[in-house]
Amino acid sequence: VDLGGGLKPPGFYVQRSCGLFPAPFPQDSEELERITKLFHFLGIFLAKCIQDNRLVDLPVSQPFFKLLCMGDIKSNMSKLLYQSRSSPPGHGPEGPHLQPLLSVVQSEASTEESQETYSVGSFDEDSKSEFIMDPPKRKPPAWYHGILTWDDFQLVNPHRANFLKEVKELAVKRRQILASKSLSEDEKNTRLQDLMLRNPMGSGPPLSIEDLG
Repeated sequence: VDLGGGLKPPGFYVQRSCGLFPAPFPQDSEELERITKLFHFLGIFLAKCIQDNRLVDLPVSQPFFKLLCMGDIKSNMSKLLYQSRSSPPGHGPEGPHLQPLLSVVQSEASTEESQETYSVGSFDEDSKSEFIMDPPKRKPPAWYHGILTWDDFQLVNPHRANFLKEVKELAVKRRQILASKSLSEDEKNTRLQDLMLRNPMGSGPPLSIEDLG
């Protein structure tokens, strides 16, 4: 859709049915600084609109809006925006109203990645003593960790979400086959060879899990 009345080249305006969401960008790109400034300007612009009680026709997607609100949209917006206006000093968004939000984010951020285990045997002899005297400390999860769900991923990028979902299902089946005690080694190998990623469009040969490596 050319919103410029034929004055803008194709692709100048970006529109999506599910709304806009930031695309991943290479961290070593020369354009990263310019893009960071654009997002910084967008944040100031939206903050000023909220301060002046103005509506902005910005079609962001619901997952992106959840990131902006750091969680659930309906409950957090009412707590952080509306209740803070009638709160006394020290009890605004930086006070008790933010505590329920932080507890939700922190509770959802406990995943397998935050439960890393370290073994002394995995280090060489020279670093064992240093490891024992100063063991590595767990890194706190990122602020955005645990906010978005698989449904949000499906909405933002359905192609990759469907692919990863199929890979995950095949990985679960593979572990079940390898852990089965009722199957012989030949039967396990036969069933493992039947685990294939099939092209949803029907073109091209199927792909085995081992080929993905």
